[in-house]
Amino acid sequence: MHKSPIKLAKQITGYTGERLAEELGISPAHLSRMSNNKRRITTQLIERLAHVSGKSTEEFYQLLGTTQGEVEQAAEVLSGHPAGEPLMIDPDTFKKAYDRARVIEETMLGGRGSNADFAVIFEEVYADLLKREED
Repeated sequence: MHKSPIKLAKQITGYTGERLAEELGISPAHLSRMSNNKRRITTQLIERLAHVSGKSTEEFYQLLGTTQGEVEQAAEVLSGHPAGEPLMIDPDTFKKAYDRARVIEETMLGGRGSNADFAVIFEEVYADLLKREED
């Protein structure tokens, strides 16, 4: 069983990270961030990895030791949003939260925080804005 779909695709195809990124239509840096767990790998990317590897999606998931349903369920739990449903976000509230989170990150971390740091700050600011709108 392979834990990384990217490593599995590299093993099957014999591609370097740069070549695999090219085949997937993404930058090598983006592929590297996903490979190093700094970005989440989407089910859509797993489907593309399967295709590039010459495998069916189901076969690729089997080689990973899981199923598409299990991965989709985990993604749903991680995001807190049901898979397949459109994500309804008010653009104005999102923009306010984004701008406030950037200011907080700049103040607290000198603008040098990781994406994960920013995500935590943004999530708190966004939740606070939503709560204020409800009140």
